[in-house]
Amino acid sequence: VAVDYVAPAMRMMAMSNENLGKAYHLTPGVQEDISVNEYFRIAQQHTGIALSALAYGDWVHALLQADKSGVELGLKPLFPMLMEKVKNNRTRWELFEGMAMFNNDRTVAALKTSEHFQSLRPAPIKTK
Repeated sequence: VAVDYVAPAMRMMAMSNENLGKAYHLTPGVQEDISVNEYFRIAQQHTGIALSALAYGDWVHALLQADKSGVELGLKPLFPMLMEKVKNNRTRWELFEGMAMFNNDRTVAALKTSEHFQSLRPAPIKTK
């Protein structure tokens, strides 16, 4: 969920005393969430850039090879985080697979009372 959604949602919920003292999950519901594969399919569809699926380790290796060959990469500052093994010989990104889904019913109910409520569905990608 984009920060452009989260920050206003937090503000809207905090403005009502009825919402205080409760926990809220600012995540899409199970039925509204999209997978990483679906995200990249949508990105490819809207950008026209050919993308290919790679295993995580192969993708990191390809980034390192591109860097060694002199390609300027915007992701280079993230290399340490992308490669650091944090648990069971897996990176943070690899650990994301199978992550728990959170019930957002309370969040949706709290935001529905606001006239500025927006769905937690992924926003459409705007193209030029």
